[in-house]
Amino acid sequence: MTATLTTRHPRLGPLVSLPLSALTKQGTEPAVWVLTGAGDRLELRPVTVAAYAGDQVALTGGPDGLV
Repeated sequence: MTATLTTRHPRLGPLVSLPLSALTKQGTEPAVWVLTGAGDRLELRPVTVAAYAGDQVALTGGPDGLV
């Protein structure tokens, strides 16, 4: 079971918290797999990591609809 929390940081703007296991790489950059709008396929999208906290990762930038 997983959950996604979206919040707003005073300096960083919107933040999304995901399980660290959701984070992967695209080349050397952090990325996550995202279900397309049609819901029929996955796409690997780059993200911007704000912080790591235990088994969670906070993102400040990423695909539309995620952050």
